[in-house]
Amino acid sequence: MPTADRQRVLMTGATGFIGWPTAQALRTAGFEVHALTRTAVDMGAGHSHVVDVLDRDGVTEAIAEIRPSHLMHLAWDLSDYDGPHHLSWVRASLHLLEQFKRAGGHRAVLAGTCFEYDASYGYCTEALTPIRPTTFYGQAKASLSSLAHSFAEAGGLSVASARIFFVYGPRQSSRQLIPDVIESLLAGETAECTHGQQVRDYLHVEDVAGACTALLQSSVEGSVNVGSGVPTRLQDMIYTVADAIGTRSRVALGARSASPNEPPLLVANPARLQERVGWRPSFTLREGLLDTVEWWRSTAPRTTAPS
Repeated sequence: MPTADRQRVLMTGATGFIGWPTAQALRTAGFEVHALTRTAVDMGAGHSHVVDVLDRDGVTEAIAEIRPSHLMHLAWDLSDYDGPHHLSWVRASLHLLEQFKRAGGHRAVLAGTCFEYDASYGYCTEALTPIRPTTFYGQAKASLSSLAHSFAEAGGLSVASARIFFVYGPRQSSRQLIPDVIESLLAGETAECTHGQQVRDYLHVEDVAGACTALLQSSVEGSVNVGSGVPTRLQDMIYTVADAIGTRSRVALGARSASPNEPPLLVANPARLQERVGWRPSFTLREGLLDTVEWWRSTAPRTTAPS
């Protein structure tokens, strides 16, 4: 059973790309971690409870038993950015939050996304940039954030939404840009990319985990951008990776077509995260990319965190 002298955090998505290092960061910060997982998982010093987040009754029973003081909600199905399943995740997330409050919880962080913003603005600030998502996923996250904050204000609950921008690092799916490039080059293949002129805001996954943990420990409410604020061309990231492997000549920029709806610039204003939460990244982009390359060198291709 949980000890009485430690803060107890309920986690969802603890076995995912962002969730796995976040669970470690929470334990390091002194939390007793209880994760809802669809299958039994060895959480090390944490606790695994076999409950599907979409199972309302299972969630209700688990939260009543765990009685967490904090909630870190990272789970979501990203298999299709425009699928109707996002409605189910909004409903499940609101039920999770409601049961968390009913069990005596007082502080929650929900994972949001930069895709809630009107991407045509490019540089995104929480209180200034319009919320105008173009995908069902972005709409669902924006709706959840709005409803969760209204629920929190009405019920005396403290809630923050971590609007996560772009993430890279060990254990990421090879369907994503950086691991796709690394895996191709390490296999002796050509890394086929778009033109690479898109400007983005990337954070190493361990920094994202640290930012979410710091946000949970803070009293800051509302939406908070989780990004570096450093605009970086994708081409520069790709070449940094290629140079670390020694294979720049096998990078084929322009071999793939970029989406016509892809914004040229999407970068966070991280002032709230840095000034109000008091958090800053520990990795420079170069350090993080080299760390990621070394992880792929030492690990079998397409290895992921436990699930």
